[in-house]
Amino acid sequence: MIKITGVQARRTEKIEALDTMRMLISDISSDVLLFPEKWVTGEYTEEEVLSLLDSIDIDNIPFFIPGSFSVREGSSLYNRSYLFHYGKMVGHQDKISLFADEPIRYKAGSSIRVFSGDDLKIGIPVCYDIDFPYYSKVLMREGCNLILNPSLIRSNFVEEWHLYISARSLENRVPVVSVNSSSDPFEGNSIAVVPYRDGTGFRIRKTISHETIFEITIDPSEYEEGRERRYEEDPGTYSFPVVENIRF
Repeated sequence: MIKITGVQARRTEKIEALDTMRMLISDISSDVLLFPEKWVTGEYTEEEVLSLLDSIDIDNIPFFIPGSFSVREGSSLYNRSYLFHYGKMVGHQDKISLFADEPIRYKAGSSIRVFSGDDLKIGIPVCYDIDFPYYSKVLMREGCNLILNPSLIRSNFVEEWHLYISARSLENRVPVVSVNSSSDPFEGNSIAVVPYRDGTGFRIRKTISHETIFEITIDPSEYEEGRERRYEEDPGTYSFPVVENIRF
């Protein structure tokens, strides 16, 4: 069994975000902890992000995804999500499919990464990345068995967003957890969708939260065989120029 906690944190600047993380993390005992996309405002270098997170005690959290940050490398700005394993940063995922006017500020990521550790293979599409079937198909090709989606979704798009998350889960037989900020105009409504088999075939269970913190528990035995079989059945395209497998 895997316990996943999502935090619908309000958008805020760095100092208040640090206080929020310290307060929340001290009370959370989960295998996976996920925050929203760009909930910490401002631009940072990677060194600044890692220094920020180094001041928080996350050594007891197996998988920690602190949302995504606006990270500057030279003249380029990326929308970047990091994965920590018991306090150690093991890699990052840059947002590939930039939304609306994001291309004016941000540079798109160039690779899909799969993070493998402790019998999990995790994909981290950032917000809009989840809308496109190719991304999940690439993750399935690489054996991904959990998709975590830090998001920042306006409240007038909740219905469509939830449809995308449900479709990615059902079509690939894989759990998808998408966490949104509770700030206006986003207003939370985070969603976790988990596939399971009943007597007639695969269905999905949806959990939609209006609380700051929500938890779900997943059992890989409910979907693992179906996930592998679905990949073999699906004749779709499982391609992308660059895929990186990060094992730790």
